[in-house]
Amino acid sequence: MLARACALTLLLACVPVASSAIVVNGDFEGGWYDAVFPSNGCVGNGWVYYLGEQPPDCGAGKAGDVFFRRRPEGSCVPDPQRNNYQRIFVDQWQTGRSQGGIYQVIPVTPGKEYLLEFQAKFYTQSLLDNLSARYGIDLTGGTDYRAGTVQWDPGGGVPPVNTWSNYQVRFTATGSSVTVFFHILLPCLGSGYLDVDEVRLIEDPLPPIRIIEGPRAVRQSDTSYVIRWRTDVPATSRVEYSKDAPSGEDGPVYNLSAQKAAFSTEHEVVLSGLSVATTYHYRVLNSAPGRQAVTSLDRELIVPTPPLQTLQNPSFEDRDQFNRPTLFPWQKWDEPPLYPLNGLVGPYPATGGWAFSGELANFKATDGSYFFGFESVYIRKGGGIYQRVRTSPGEAYKVRFDFATCNFDPHDSTPPLGRARYEHTQAWVGLDPTGNTDPFADTVRWKQVWTQDYSIYPSRVVPQSATSETDAIVAEGDSMTVFVRFLNMWPWRNSVGMVDNLRWIGPPAVPPDVTSVGRLKQMPQFSFAELTQSAVVTLVPWDAPGVFYIQDPDGTAGIRVEANDSSGLSAGPAVARPCGNPPCGWSTSAGTLVRVKGTLTTTAAGEPVLRNAVFTAHGAGQTVIRHLGLRHIGGTHYQGAPSMRLSTSGLLVQVTGRVTAVDYMEGFFLLDDGSGIPGPDPGGPKGVRVRTTFLPAQGQFVTLVGVLSTEDAGGVAIPVIRARDDLSELAVIE
Repeated sequence: MLARACALTLLLACVPVASSAIVVNGDFEGGWYDAVFPSNGCVGNGWVYYLGEQPPDCGAGKAGDVFFRRRPEGSCVPDPQRNNYQRIFVDQWQTGRSQGGIYQVIPVTPGKEYLLEFQAKFYTQSLLDNLSARYGIDLTGGTDYRAGTVQWDPGGGVPPVNTWSNYQVRFTATGSSVTVFFHILLPCLGSGYLDVDEVRLIEDPLPPIRIIEGPRAVRQSDTSYVIRWRTDVPATSRVEYSKDAPSGEDGPVYNLSAQKAAFSTEHEVVLSGLSVATTYHYRVLNSAPGRQAVTSLDRELIVPTPPLQTLQNPSFEDRDQFNRPTLFPWQKWDEPPLYPLNGLVGPYPATGGWAFSGELANFKATDGSYFFGFESVYIRKGGGIYQRVRTSPGEAYKVRFDFATCNFDPHDSTPPLGRARYEHTQAWVGLDPTGNTDPFADTVRWKQVWTQDYSIYPSRVVPQSATSETDAIVAEGDSMTVFVRFLNMWPWRNSVGMVDNLRWIGPPAVPPDVTSVGRLKQMPQFSFAELTQSAVVTLVPWDAPGVFYIQDPDGTAGIRVEANDSSGLSAGPAVARPCGNPPCGWSTSAGTLVRVKGTLTTTAAGEPVLRNAVFTAHGAGQTVIRHLGLRHIGGTHYQGAPSMRLSTSGLLVQVTGRVTAVDYMEGFFLLDDGSGIPGPDPGGPKGVRVRTTFLPAQGQFVTLVGVLSTEDAGGVAIPVIRARDDLSELAVIE
């Protein structure tokens, strides 16, 4: 049984520290003991807990306490099947003002160099964002956290991001012992915790590797980023990443990785195959022979959706393909552990009908019947939405919007809102001139507003909606991000927020003029461009609404186009429309001359595509059909493509070969002209996949005309020829 003695002066301390050359119970798997009142809970054996002096009164009443828990469950009986770690937490919404922590005195050898390593995670939820978590080292071996000999956060602080990270601190011992502190401080009302695990002290560590710049994520395409950073000495490069934040009980765990084995001080690792509109967490790791490995703190990478031509669904009235109200294309984010926002709220039309939030106020849409908002009852909610919009660099933009907020808590019955305040619920609308999608980035310029001059107690004067606008912000690139967020500070009886009818104010993005499809395909990813010279439509697939292919009249380059409006597309021949309804003009089908503008990007399979395209058709034209051998069909985005790897994607081609396999269920066959190109199935029949409504028999020789497209086959981009369903262009050779 663990003996313990307690002394209460300015500090409350329990449990003597074992005399050992190593950290005792640094992994918190070696048993726990009860923390005596008032700090109910459990502390890892070998560690001393203390309650510190109370901070000065911030007007929140009497001081509160610091609590200690064994995680993941909380009792003092460790779970041998799970990772155990120490939590130090405060939860003082009623009383406030508390600080305390744990420490351990560790024997060391004077003059020796040591490396302190530990894992930590810090979360805070406070009115003034003033909760802090700290770690400290006292080289004299003292046990008073207030002493001037304690070096606090010598390796940089623990950020309040609720994710595990590894920390390292080097020091040279000056005495026979050193004290390690983990401390939490709450000057005013709030709650939060500091989690600690895997504390160890390494004597005579290897020379360090230092990360001197970065890491930072640089976008390469819709679905790939390169992580860049620098170290002071050559080392290997590794990035660990995951869609799940490393916040669980197992510590900093990531389920994906990418690396380079070469030694360098300039590090670049590409993360590919990422999902759009998704948040990833990542960290970088470096190692080298004769050096102590180093790991960065956890970082966030938000993969955004491509920017749109203008702000879409600004009044939240859009509906999806099933006629259901939708937030799309707004992207929603949550802020755990706060509860999620309600999101899309309605129908509550501006006139007539019921109102949102019942007993409090008549919250209704200001434009249409839906708005973006929330209502909370004795809880806090958090989060928001964002959308990227195309801009012209150097031009100024702003957003005008309608809003309303409301708070009430009957405690103290103090007019007009009880103990609540007008500013305790705020609506935030912001712009990021860089097009970044991180709402917490310092590049976001916020407009923070809340409703005033309403009264819930003793008389009821309901809050009215008002209009505000952001500052005019100059675009730094070809896109901006619009954010809408609610700040719900306190878990009052009722809190309500509403934002509606956003108006995008600024000049439209002007696409650069491009004279050919070939030049268009050479532009950077996400470029917005207009094809000023006519291209010829080569294919309108019957099974892909809104999609068609175009190429230059000389047959040198082609590309896939995805149009916003497919009503003018036809799989039949190009024909002149008579005047009337629809208007006179040309149907857009194979052989039509068109001019298009849109955003250059890639499909999920890596095929170049002009998205969100707007097109005009103005006549019929002709284009060259290239006669190609299958070895010449390819492009750099194909994996395992033919050796020539020419960029023929999107071209109208004529090919000839033998049918090596037919898939009647999926509607394609494989064609081989003797090149022996591997098929999509390893070890299976050779040949390039051809999609057509007419399927020849296996073993037949055929010639056909089609457009070179791309498909994903089990994570591999493969070339696919989409035949033009014209029997005059597909012939069986006897």
